[in-house]
Amino acid sequence: MKQKIFLGCVLICLLMTSCSVKKESLRMSEAPTAERRAHVETYHGMQLEDPYHWLKDQSYPKIDDEDVLEYLKAENAYFEQFAGLIEQKVDDIYDELKGRLEKEDASVPHRDGDYVYQSRYVEDSQYRQHIRWLAPSDSTSPADQFTVPEEGTEVILDQNELAEGLEYFRLGTFSVSPDYRLLAYSSDTNGSERFTLVVKDLTTGELLSDRIENTGGSVVWATDSKSFLYIVVDEHWRPNRVRHHVLGTDPANDPIVYEESDPGFFVGISRTTSREYAVIGTDDHETSEVYVLPLANLGAEPQLIVERRDKHYYTIDHGGGDFYIRTNDMHKNFRLARTPPNALEPDNWSSVIEGSDSRYITYFQALATRLIVSYREEGLDQVSILEGDEPLLPIEFDEAVYSVGFGSSSAGPNPSQIRIFYSSLVTPSTMFDYDLKTGNRYTRKVQDIPSGYDAGLYTSERRMASSHDGVLVPVSIVYRKDTPLDGSAPLYLRAYGAYGSSSSPSFSTTIKSWLDRGFVYAIAHIRGGSEMGYHWYEDGKLDKRMNTFHDFISVARYLIDEKFREL
Repeated sequence: MKQKIFLGCVLICLLMTSCSVKKESLRMSEAPTAERRAHVETYHGMQLEDPYHWLKDQSYPKIDDEDVLEYLKAENAYFEQFAGLIEQKVDDIYDELKGRLEKEDASVPHRDGDYVYQSRYVEDSQYRQHIRWLAPSDSTSPADQFTVPEEGTEVILDQNELAEGLEYFRLGTFSVSPDYRLLAYSSDTNGSERFTLVVKDLTTGELLSDRIENTGGSVVWATDSKSFLYIVVDEHWRPNRVRHHVLGTDPANDPIVYEESDPGFFVGISRTTSREYAVIGTDDHETSEVYVLPLANLGAEPQLIVERRDKHYYTIDHGGGDFYIRTNDMHKNFRLARTPPNALEPDNWSSVIEGSDSRYITYFQALATRLIVSYREEGLDQVSILEGDEPLLPIEFDEAVYSVGFGSSSAGPNPSQIRIFYSSLVTPSTMFDYDLKTGNRYTRKVQDIPSGYDAGLYTSERRMASSHDGVLVPVSIVYRKDTPLDGSAPLYLRAYGAYGSSSSPSFSTTIKSWLDRGFVYAIAHIRGGSEMGYHWYEDGKLDKRMNTFHDFISVARYLIDEKFREL
């Protein structure tokens, strides 16, 4: 029911701008209007008039003001009247959206050593089931490496069983030990976001006695599978402490490996691609600090990479015997540097990829013999393989507007393939493995639309709109090929522009409902996000915040001038 009410709210915009439904045909009663009541507050010596102050119940969160309650009832009644008039259309679109969802869905299998792992929904289940099977031999063709066998699969965790009888269930971390025998996983069963961590013996199916409360974040196993690092949260739900647990011991006595004292910093842990080091990272989104310790000796003292300093943000990985550092020490769009384990000081960092005004490095992975780098070049996602002294050569794609990232199809220091995640405003989410030697691509999964989808009916394009100060703002646009571009079609323009968060031009089954009703759909990549680099974020915050709004208005005017919509 809540989903249908939400759709009803979305449909207000759609119906009011659609050519087939007009406002007057809804025959609505007059909307309630809040009464203006004189009220003045003084802040910093300045008086502020607020005639709607009375609408905030002064006993909030308890709501018992009769005037407020009566007005809310009037607004709700008005909405219910509107919802009743469009109920059939809400039902139609709800059925459309539901028809695009797979009743049975499974993740793309990935290999980790001797096993291949997959999670899946079985029909009408609410939670995932996690399975694994023995990895095929090395002689298996690349195209068949991840085929699910008819026999031999093993269910290692069924979330549906864990959630049975509970009003709330959420799986947290999920980590198999290096010897494949144990599974550490955590769960939240009351919505508090405080997870309980347990360890399951995968040979017997039984839980070990180890049970750790109040955790958050990941688990990093020691090489010998006898202990692991984990994170606990404080009274404010802030992950602030890393502890080391040895199986079979009392968690109350687990030693503290690292504790963050700054309340603005959050702690995370991970494992390097080489599988030689545990990584402890702490940051406040602008400044970071990283420690490492060997997985072969989690009881060792963590080694600091470089001490935190204001606005210096860096991340690390280890591969091929060296540490690699993504750092903004010389350029706000980051450079990629390398240093040996015995010379971690910044003076020893040599640049592998220099910082650039046009290239924003967002992520990387250090394999044994190659670097895989994700970045944005002039606002477009790119993934490149860097080997030796060769220049960056991005993997090429046909569409002008898309979103792309990468992972690893086979966990380990030297996989033969990397997994590419591709999507566009026209192309459903697609995962394929890219062979690092041959460049061949093996499609592993394409998002299925059960009710049907023909990508050939749609097209997308990328434009650049000039803002108030002459800065060019990227715009991603999608529409049906039969939609008239003479200004007569309705236009849906959206943007975000805050916290450095980018709006990816990726596929959405919801957008299809707009496009099939004749809409042009556009995304304005306005300042405040980071599409064009870190400076794009800086130019949309604090005293430059108005750029965000100017950009949005400028994009709207551009689309009108270009006949995507008329006033």
